Amino acid sequence: MKASILAVGMLVAAGSFVTTSAVQAEPKKAAASHASTSSGIIEKYDQASRTLVLKHEGKEMMFVLGDHATVMLGKQKGMVADITAGRAAKVEYSVAGTTKTVSLVDLESATAKATAKSPPKK
Repeated sequence: MKASILAVGMLVAAGSFVTTSAVQAEPKKAAASHASTSSGIIEKYDQASRTLVLKHEGKEMMFVLGDHATVMLGKQKGMVADITAGRAAKVEYSVAGTTKTVSLVDLESATAKATAKSPPKK
C-alpha cells in the first residue's frame, strides 16, 4: 500500500513538473507596438539634433528622426536632405515617454505639388 501511495505521489509530482515546464516554455507575447501618424507642414528640421517640427491647424508638434527612419517622396525613396521647411509631410512615429520618434517621413513629391497647384483644365 505504501508503494501505491508513493507511486501516485510521484505521478502527481511528475505531472505538475511537466505542466509547469510547458507553461514556462510558452513564449511571452511581445507588446504591440502601435505607430501613430501626424501630418502637416514642416516648420523646421535641424539635421544636427535630428528634430522635426510639423505644424497642423496652428499646432506645432516636435519629433525626433529615428536612426533608421525612411524618407519617401511619393512612391520613391528620398533622402534626409529632402526634409525642408514649407513642405507638406506625413510622419509615422512611436512614443516613448515624451519623445516622439519618427520611423517614416512621407513628403509631398514635387509632381504632387505641381498637380495640386495647377489650375483645373477647362
